[in-house]
Amino acid sequence: MTWGFYNKLTFNGYVQTNDVLIWDLYENDLNMNLRHAAVVNYSGTGYINIRWIDASLADNTVHYSSLLSSNNYAAPGYGSPAYVVRRNPNNKTYGYAITLKTSFNGGTLKVDGITYNINVSNGALVKNLSSGPHILEADDRQYNGTVWVGYKEWKNRYDNTIVSDPYHSAFITLNYSNGFGETFTANYVPFYNVTIQNNFVGLSYTGNVKVDDVLYSAPKTTEVKKGGSVKFEIPNDEQNGIKYQFNHWQDQIIQNPRTFTNILSNLNITAYYVGKPSTANRNLTMGTVVGQPIVLYWSEHSNTNVTQYKIWRKVKHNGVMGSDYLIATKNRGTTSFIDYDYALTNGYTDDLLFYDVRPYYSVENTYSDPNWIPVYGEMLYKSSDSSLTTNQRLENLLSNYPNPFNPITTINFSIKESGLVNIKIFDLIGQVVAELVNEIKEAGNHTIEFNASQLPSGVYIYTLQVNGFTATKKCC
Repeated sequence: MTWGFYNKLTFNGYVQTNDVLIWDLYENDLNMNLRHAAVVNYSGTGYINIRWIDASLADNTVHYSSLLSSNNYAAPGYGSPAYVVRRNPNNKTYGYAITLKTSFNGGTLKVDGITYNINVSNGALVKNLSSGPHILEADDRQYNGTVWVGYKEWKNRYDNTIVSDPYHSAFITLNYSNGFGETFTANYVPFYNVTIQNNFVGLSYTGNVKVDDVLYSAPKTTEVKKGGSVKFEIPNDEQNGIKYQFNHWQDQIIQNPRTFTNILSNLNITAYYVGKPSTANRNLTMGTVVGQPIVLYWSEHSNTNVTQYKIWRKVKHNGVMGSDYLIATKNRGTTSFIDYDYALTNGYTDDLLFYDVRPYYSVENTYSDPNWIPVYGEMLYKSSDSSLTTNQRLENLLSNYPNPFNPITTINFSIKESGLVNIKIFDLIGQVVAELVNEIKEAGNHTIEFNASQLPSGVYIYTLQVNGFTATKKCC
């Protein structure tokens, strides 16, 4: 350390014995390059001449010079003491000073609840502080003269972070190491706008989003500090009988909810939905006539863009579940289906059947999710596997009745052996509307006629039973 020459200055103010005066070489040096201190051996008011030993500029140590008295010669031009350090009767030190700054050289900051305006060039000098502890506070948002900026962190003069967002308050304690020249800076960063929006195929509806677990109407723009993050969640939705579920983000990521991190610019983010028909009001039911083919009934879907219904079946036979099979496709306007492969039973005597009617949404080429209902049934023997064959010839279609054609259906069948033959006609709700045959028939070919002129127009089915075998057909 190189010692310089002796210097003198004058302090005008009240002092008392054992006060410590702190100063630097230059007048109003707010950079706090304070290198000098002296203990006062004088009490009172008026001018005090101060003498000190100058240290090299590289030496940041506070030096205690000789005791100050009121009879030393004053050497003007070297500035005034910055502040007085005083101990009260409880031996607590007062008189520390710190400088407050912001990274944008403006705005306001607080010390112990008192607001200080930040000087553009030098910050704000806060004097006469005790050892503390003290609370430094920074507002979350401040205007830098051009745009709004957001709080990021508190740092000391060594660029060490004291606290960072979300903590806006820093607790400090002052002493002889940091109380004479410490600078505390609140760093601020830009805000970026992040906009989240939804995409619904074929709809102008925009839906909702969750931003950091709070629900908003979409689209929603939120401010995010530079380098910060935001969490988005896309909730399920339903419109006009179509269930909408999140499918993917614009970058094909399927995570939901998702946190977007390290935001460094304005962003527009799109969430894509897929719509499928709801089956909440499908009302799928079964016919109730045991021994007759299983009949499915359902309600028309409320959305007119549902244009078809896919009929699915799976069978659990001997405790083993089979595969799913598409057994029919019906157009909109049809709300029933007859499965001629299986007849209804009273219980689990043969098979456990599962049926599903899935609406088709033409806008997105999607079907409803599986929604099976169970029923007990048994397979109806087909003519090639039994002792009978049937051949039905329809003379007209009763769905067009009344019409000028003959409303008579001719049913041809043959049996290999004589036996009791029973033929019944059913409507679609399983009610018997006619019994055509219930008598012994000889082996051979037979023909009967069914006159439906007295029945309402519609669709009917018939069953033919002989020697323990059953066949079912749609007749009109």
